[in-house]
Amino acid sequence: MTKFVTVINCIDGRVQKPVINKFQKDYNADYIDMITEPGPNLILAENSKKYYRLN
Repeated sequence: MTKFVTVINCIDGRVQKPVINKFQKDYNADYIDMITEPGPNLILAENSKKYYRLN
C-alpha cells in the first residue's frame, strides 16, 4: 500500500530534503507532499485570517 505524508514546512530550500528524509524514515512514507510558506510557525501560531486565501 502506498503511503503519503503531508508536511507544512518553510519555503527555504535548505530544509526540504532533510524533512523528506526524516518523514520517509520515521513514517515509512513513499511520498511527501509539501505545503510551503515563509515562516509557517508564525502563521500557525497567530491563527490569523490574513494568511488565508479564499476563492
